Amino acid sequence: MNRTPLALCLALLAAAPAFAQDARNRLDLGVLYNSHGDALINGRGYPPGADVEVGNSTSVLLGYEYMATPSIGLQLNAGVGGSVTVEGAGSLSSQGRLLKADLFTASGFVNWHFFDPGSALRPFLGVGFNYTSFSGIRSYNGQSVDMSNDWSLAAQAGARYAFDRNWSMSVSLGLNWSKSDVSFSSGSGTQKAQIEFRPVVVGVSVGYSF
Repeated sequence: MNRTPLALCLALLAAAPAFAQDARNRLDLGVLYNSHGDALINGRGYPPGADVEVGNSTSVLLGYEYMATPSIGLQLNAGVGGSVTVEGAGSLSSQGRLLKADLFTASGFVNWHFFDPGSALRPFLGVGFNYTSFSGIRSYNGQSVDMSNDWSLAAQAGARYAFDRNWSMSVSLGLNWSKSDVSFSSGSGTQKAQIEFRPVVVGVSVGYSF
């Protein structure tokens, strides 16, 4: 009986986990969806119950992860494009639409990947930071508006499924606690406030490992 084909198959199966461990770098391309909903607004002169409603945004996800160990990954993501609209709500509902701003986000995570490195499906948990930049700000009420950029804590949970040694797909759900100091200026003076955004971030991407 010729056992060569059987021995070859067993050798390939034994090598599969090693192939997965060899690929320590991964590039991701996908979509980020930021769900904002209601946000808190704080500032002198704002009536009780003041609130704002922040529109959702979609941006292009660019990501890189380096597997420092078979279970620990160091990940950097950027969200390019997308914009948010801020409208008055609660006791500010009569103000209507207030402003629109373009977004750029960047985040860094230390991820813990579960299951064996050779597994096709690997859930993960991550903690890190988020940076949000606001630009191209347009006011709808004739005022001049400035918004500060922000650093905040961030966390995520997700799972990655590997189709083969190189190609995979990832889905993640993240949180951050971003905020912005906002100044509304007009001929009658300047009014300052702070908006707490607290978005829920959904990411879907295709990855290439090498």
